[in-house]
Amino acid sequence: MATLEVIRKEDNDFIVKVPGKQDPVKIEDTYAEMFPMWAGRILITAANEKWALIAARTATGFASSIIM
Repeated sequence: MATLEVIRKEDNDFIVKVPGKQDPVKIEDTYAEMFPMWAGRILITAANEKWALIAARTATGFASSIIM
């Protein structure tokens, strides 16, 4: 897991240094929960766009929920 280093705070934003990136990154200071998680990417193939969308929606479910 990457460790962020806060460089400075501007208004409601944090400017942080991210390992592996040369330029600093701006993170908005809003309410959010953070916890470790894994993410992945898949390739969906189908005969046409209709079936690709059905497969994608079926695979992702309700995208805002995280089951741990």
